[in-house]
Amino acid sequence: MAFCKNCGTEVQGSAKFCTNCGVLVEAELEAEAKAEPKAEEKTKSEAKTETETKTEANVNTDSGTDEKKKTEDRFKEAEDKFKEVMDTPDTTADYSEEDIANNKVMAILAYIGILVLVPIFGAKNSPFAQFHASQGVNLIIAEFVSGLALRLIYYIVPSGLCLIVSLLQSLVGIAVLALTIYGIYNAVSGKAKELPLIGGFKILNTNRN
Repeated sequence: MAFCKNCGTEVQGSAKFCTNCGVLVEAELEAEAKAEPKAEEKTKSEAKTETETKTEANVNTDSGTDEKKKTEDRFKEAEDKFKEVMDTPDTTADYSEEDIANNKVMAILAYIGILVLVPIFGAKNSPFAQFHASQGVNLIIAEFVSGLALRLIYYIVPSGLCLIVSLLQSLVGIAVLALTIYGIYNAVSGKAKELPLIGGFKILNTNRN
């Protein structure tokens, strides 16, 4: 059933003109028929745009998730590597409790620069003190060698790279400080645990009873 768009009068199916106002009904119906596909086309276009937006959002979400996972994997890998470096031999069980208790101070002095000479010569009969003296000697040598190498590099490289060398010197200084603190912590805790990276070198002969 159709109605005249002009006056609203009901129009018979076969009528071409409105019986009330005389407006051409066919023209209105054709215009309406043409408008419907446009509306449908617009709806499809909107639906397509919405789908593309959702797809793009999903892609961005997946990309963000992958990047987050990669970051987590890197942190996990770095953490595992750090644990591996810190997992050094612990020979505390090889020393008597009496030796450890009586020579903790000597063991601490082993990590304070030149004072390493105190346990070397003043606690010759203490295997525990000698162990830490050996670690202290390794630390002093590592500090000296790295400092000398960086100083030589500083004079060799172009002036534009001197800032990088200075940064490396700072990092080495931080590393030496960290190893010193770690060694003192082991001494205070009564542990005979090697320093990371440098503790395995046997430069100073130690004796154990």
